[in-house]
Amino acid sequence: MVATSFGRELARLVVPLACAGCDRWDVTLCEECRTRLTRPTRVDGGAPALAGGLPVWGLGPYREALRRIVLAWKVAGRRDLDAILDGALAGVVDAWVAGGGTFRDTRARDGPDEVWVVPAPSRLRRVLQGRPPVASLADAVARRIAEHGQPARVVLALGQRGRGGHHASGVPSRRGRPDRRHARVVARVSMGGQRIVLVDDVLTTGETLQRCRSAVEDAGGGVLLGVVIAAARAPGSGDRLSTGARVD
Repeated sequence: MVATSFGRELARLVVPLACAGCDRWDVTLCEECRTRLTRPTRVDGGAPALAGGLPVWGLGPYREALRRIVLAWKVAGRRDLDAILDGALAGVVDAWVAGGGTFRDTRARDGPDEVWVVPAPSRLRRVLQGRPPVASLADAVARRIAEHGQPARVVLALGQRGRGGHHASGVPSRRGRPDRRHARVVARVSMGGQRIVLVDDVLTTGETLQRCRSAVEDAGGGVLLGVVIAAARAPGSGDRLSTGARVD
């Protein structure tokens, strides 16, 4: 315990600790910014690419403190935010259930009892760096689903590919750089009758989650829900975040 405390104090001398949401000194996330993570809501209203009414729930709009928190976690690598965001996404699951959401597919009488929690696929660079951060979010979602009495586990069931079967991050454009416009999401495993919860970081147009959903359905599964940290309004969507917004 003493060694751990000493290590934290030493780390603060080397890299001063500040709130990820507002830069308040000597705290990972201040109480005011933590409140931004306690208002889960449906956020797919400003995502025009989502077809067929896929419900997506998150913590709110991708702006101000919530935007800074996401960037600190995703871009700056603030791993001290992992547990905080995990707890926040567990709260999203709670809100979905409280709002009448179910992890049972009433249309299917047969099929696996276990729900798969599937992270949106990451770019090759992030994969090579180790387990993608969004997979940690998926862990938290799966644990909370299980706490609601529904068996669930994380499955890295989706990947990205481009033209010619190459990974999206390796598809060259005419300028010699990777061309992600032709990337597609593909299933790595069969999903016959499988119920899926998709997890991503930020929702914009919904294109990424829609491609994930299409890949799941092509593999025989069905998507019940999308879970994200935040939602950015898509161009032309006005101020809508939901009817009731991943940076793609």
